[in-house]
Amino acid sequence: MGEVRAAKCGAVAVRGGARGSDFCLRTHYRPQAEGLDPRFVRDATIYFDGKGVRGKPVPVLRAIFSKVLSKNRDLRMLSQTVTSDPRLQGLAITQFVVEDGWLGVAYSPRRTVENVVRRPK
Repeated sequence: MGEVRAAKCGAVAVRGGARGSDFCLRTHYRPQAEGLDPRFVRDATIYFDGKGVRGKPVPVLRAIFSKVLSKNRDLRMLSQTVTSDPRLQGLAITQFVVEDGWLGVAYSPRRTVENVVRRPK
């Protein structure tokens, strides 16, 4: 199924607006399909790397980026205009994968009890 790794690098500002040491943050998103809406959901904590984030800046940076990259805010791949289009009624996402930098989304008719093949007992 795969996951997406998000990374951002920057600098820590210190007193007086002087530039501090560089830092990088990273987190992971997993693909999740809800109806016709493919989205990425953050499922990991935010990690910081770099000389400038050891010690005091970490709680402040974590508070800031936890709001920006909130677990309550999914990254939607399609606008609601597209996913609510009446021409897509009766379809559902049957495949949503991330592999080697490629994103795959497949739409098919919704499965009902009548069109699901069962294994013989």
